[in-house]
Parts: sequence; C-alpha cells; structure tokens
Amino acid sequence: MATPDFIRTLRASAGRQLLWLPGVTAIVFDDEGRVLLGRRTDTRKWSVIGGIPDPGEQPAACAVREVF
Repeated sequence: MATPDFIRTLRASAGRQLLWLPGVTAIVFDDEGRVLLGRRTDTRKWSVIGGIPDPGEQPAACAVREVF
C-alpha cells in the first residue's frame, strides 16, 4: 500500500512527531479455509489485508476497499 497523500501532508508539517492514525485489518477466508494475504509494497512481505481510512471514511468501508 502506498502512503496516502493526506499522510504525506501531515508528515510534512509534523516532522518525526508521533502520529496516531486509525487503521483497519480484514481477515478473509475462502470456502476451503484459506486466508487471503496481500504483499506489502514497503517490505514485500505477505500480510493480512489492512490499511488507513481516508479522512471521513468509515472503517467498514475502508476494510472493503482494502480487500478489493
């Protein structure tokens, strides 16, 4: 997942200051009990699906967006 533009803007003004950001994670199983994983763009490692909601976005909507 690429860093959203609104996070880059926050980071530009906050510097290295700690940012508290909401996040979502979705565990998706198929009919055979396998778990959907995604490859991270920063580390290239496999992980469960997750992300940061856009400003004003509900967590459930963010989880659906990240899964797709």
